[in-house]
Amino acid sequence: LYINDNITSPLKLNDVASQFHISGRHLSRKFVSELGVSYSEYVQNEKVQRAAALLKTTDLSIKDIAKQTGFKTVHYFTRVFHSVMGSPPGIFRLLYVDSKTTEYTEN
Repeated sequence: LYINDNITSPLKLNDVASQFHISGRHLSRKFVSELGVSYSEYVQNEKVQRAAALLKTTDLSIKDIAKQTGFKTVHYFTRVFHSVMGSPPGIFRLLYVDSKTTEYTEN
């Protein structure tokens, strides 16, 4: 919940760990043992999932979405989004809009 509530922040491991009065190393180990992914991978995935939701449900620019999901630059956001989702954010938005408007007909 803390990560989702602060998704626009940098969310550095040690800063988040201090919120829970534990060491960064302990928090890192907890992520791997409980979720099977590293802390940074988890945060990155949460940011990308939030960005995907914004791309699907808003008309915000990609630059604004990058900012709202805590990415420092649009270039970095686009690169990370593409690596996680398999397509750049602009194409992702177009594919989602097209798939919503396409009707299925038999034959």
